[in-house]
Amino acid sequence: MAVFDSILLHLVSLASPDGKWQALKQEIVNTLLLQKDARVVDVLERSYADADCVFLQEATARFADYAESRLADRYFLVRPAQMSANNQNSLLLLRNSLFDKNSVSELTSHAMSSLESQPVAAGDLLLIAVSASSTQGTPDTGAAGTIRGATAPRHFLIASFHGDTNGLATPAVLSAVDSVAKQQPLSTFLFGLDANTHSAGSKKQQGFAEFVKMFDEMGYSSCWGDDAGAGKLYTTFNARTFLQVPLYTP
Repeated sequence: MAVFDSILLHLVSLASPDGKWQALKQEIVNTLLLQKDARVVDVLERSYADADCVFLQEATARFADYAESRLADRYFLVRPAQMSANNQNSLLLLRNSLFDKNSVSELTSHAMSSLESQPVAAGDLLLIAVSASSTQGTPDTGAAGTIRGATAPRHFLIASFHGDTNGLATPAVLSAVDSVAKQQPLSTFLFGLDANTHSAGSKKQQGFAEFVKMFDEMGYSSCWGDDAGAGKLYTTFNARTFLQVPLYTP
């Protein structure tokens, strides 16, 4: 690490001998790390203000506390009973006026019991049963993230999941959660997942097309349609270099 740090310091000193790189570094750290929680909640408050159910993944315990406090007038937050040792947790934000907080029952362990051989750690999956609020009529599953209307399910099974980097555990997790869903036929199932599927599948990476085919055959669809955007929608482009320094979450 000392050699690595020395090389980085030498390179930035050559590129910016006046030391301006230090101010740039501090700006990046402030924006992407030190103020990350506040900026994420800003986005939730503005861009996702109409969402009734928000699925979050890879969230720290600190963020969970912060979001729960700041968004308390709009949502209640659900976190796994067993949080992640690596501080990467799947969470749910459910609108206060539409869901009954007192009806929440965690079912994560029911799915995890069949995933012992998979790269799924505590905190990666959150699975709950929850009922609609009795004071707000019956919500309905409408546009992506919204659950409103006059004709509606009263009971929901809701899951949030973050897959491993190569997405290899994603099919097994879907199957495990599907098994739990089949035991609750009167509940509407909502699943927000970071599947980590890849453009081209292989033995080491879960392919996008293969996963779409799987959930189609199981009778599920996505908020982008049955074909999930037909491989035209991307969320991540990795361009790793030997000198790329990650910003670790404290």
